Amino acid sequence: GWKLNGKNKRAVKFVEQRLKALAYAMDIPTSEWLRGILQDLVIFGNAYLIKVRARTDNPVPGLRLTGFRGNRPIIGLFPASPSTMLAVPGPAGRPSRWEQYIRGSKKGSWPAADIIHFKKNSPRGAIYGVSHLIPVLEDIRILRQMEQNVILMLYQNLNPLVHVKIGVPPQTPGLTTYATQAGQARIDYYTELINHMPPNAALVTESDVTIDVLGSESRSIRAEGYMGLFRDRVFAVLGVADTVMGKSSTTNRSTAEQLAAEMHDTARSWQQYLSDSLSWYVFFELLYEGGFDPLNDEDDFIAIDFSEVDIDSQIRNE
Repeated sequence: GWKLNGKNKRAVKFVEQRLKALAYAMDIPTSEWLRGILQDLVIFGNAYLIKVRARTDNPVPGLRLTGFRGNRPIIGLFPASPSTMLAVPGPAGRPSRWEQYIRGSKKGSWPAADIIHFKKNSPRGAIYGVSHLIPVLEDIRILRQMEQNVILMLYQNLNPLVHVKIGVPPQTPGLTTYATQAGQARIDYYTELINHMPPNAALVTESDVTIDVLGSESRSIRAEGYMGLFRDRVFAVLGVADTVMGKSSTTNRSTAEQLAAEMHDTARSWQQYLSDSLSWYVFFELLYEGGFDPLNDEDDFIAIDFSEVDIDSQIRNE
């Protein structure tokens, strides 16, 4: 959960009304809108909101608004997929415009003032943020490929390859064709027999027939250690404990609680980043449209507070 917090209760109520009006206009509940921004940040390191402006100065009944810096008031802050947004740098290297491309086709273009760009882990001077998953992206792909290979190995053992070696009849001069035909007939016979043999059936053969079941000799490579290595690397970058992901065989309760605490700290850092970004990039302009001055009057500054992620710890502290 979340709630708005500020010293000026009028400003808090105003932002609450604006968020409700935006949610109604966009047909996106505010909580879902917030989750979408955070999800894009976690996956891509970037998140975008496209400002849609009203045609009049009073688009919201009961609220008198004045556009910020000569622009019309905002009536929509629509999320845009980070994979579709492209910056057009200006002379100073900062984005002067943003363009959206979907399947290689240009779908829209906006001035930089109409795009809110959240970015995480951005190198100094870079336009885009960097996903924190980049260092282990190859590990994730390798882990997924290994899982696929284990599935194939399991399938091969459930449906093993059966090799039947049939003795060749003695070659009698003048009867070569007959011997070949007889050998092929035996091959066809055993092929048909094995293909239609019940799982619990027994097979009795002549002395010159040898049957081997390939792939079931317990000589396959043990993949557990390799998969565990890549899985642990991915968990470390994600900031999650193995106990949270269902792996608890080697972790005691004390260690599990410590790892869970680290995961909660990671979640709090994401919440704090989102709260700061919303205050500066979203709430500032909304407040100015309502006649407030969050830059010069700290009482007008509004922040969003998220609920405690570790409920058990909160209960113990209380």
